[in-house]
Amino acid sequence: MNTRKEVALEEMLRVLNTLIDMYVKCGCLEEARRVFNEMEERTVVSCPAMIQGLAMNGLAMHERHMGLVDECHRFFSGMTRNYGIIPEIEHFGSMVDLFSRAGLLQEAHEYIMNMHIKPNGVV
Repeated sequence: MNTRKEVALEEMLRVLNTLIDMYVKCGCLEEARRVFNEMEERTVVSCPAMIQGLAMNGLAMHERHMGLVDECHRFFSGMTRNYGIIPEIEHFGSMVDLFSRAGLLQEAHEYIMNMHIKPNGVV
């Protein structure tokens, strides 16, 4: 059973992830990045929300130099190990999109070639 503190943390993470999602969809990337940077703990939802926002706004290349690509790669790599989540085609699609927009085409190709899922229209 979760303690009150654990439940409060989970609820706070949901709120912060929702804020990131809202900000990126509204084009307020500075605010989304501020929330992301100030999070004490991030989840497998936090990073994809930032990835999608950057991709939607054409700024993935800029974030390559700020370390978000590496951080998102670490989150993706730890999804199964840390959270027990098996990546779906959409997860791979987000990473391939991020790498491609950041100009890391070799990394994008490697993700596609090493997926445990057959590529489709998403990837």
